[in-house]
Amino acid sequence: MLNIKLPDDYIASCMIHNGQNQESPSLTGSGTLLSLGIISDSSFTTVRAEWTILKGVYDEDWINESEGDRLDNLVKNFWWIPKWIPITSNGGGDGSCLDLDPGENGTQGQVIEFIHDSGSREVEAPSFRSWFEQLVNGVEEGTTVYDEEWGLVSRDDLDNL
Repeated sequence: MLNIKLPDDYIASCMIHNGQNQESPSLTGSGTLLSLGIISDSSFTTVRAEWTILKGVYDEDWINESEGDRLDNLVKNFWWIPKWIPITSNGGGDGSCLDLDPGENGTQGQVIEFIHDSGSREVEAPSFRSWFEQLVNGVEEGTTVYDEEWGLVSRDDLDNL
């Protein structure tokens, strides 16, 4: 269905981790890690399921319009495009995506923040590996902490919740 080659670092991680039970607290600040769909357990949300929802919205004529100028040209100026592959989801339409069709100054495979009701599309990391390393480093350094209600969150964000 997707017919897209995913980055090797992402596939390697999925071969080890392959998603997260959606009923558990999030392992990332941007939502639950999505499964590639190899797991038959319905408590895991898949990349394909999230992508299909976004694609359905994208296919509506009004959503295909440019969202204005992103001055840094790291991410294309659209609400969503089919080559933004969701890798996390908060269950409410937000999460992180692999950007496989970056803007002119972007990097193939960069991880971007996707907030469904915002036009902002910030680059979280230049690659999946870098994104995952940031998560691990945050835990090791104590700047990312576990909270029973919110899962893994930055210490700063937890203080503001």
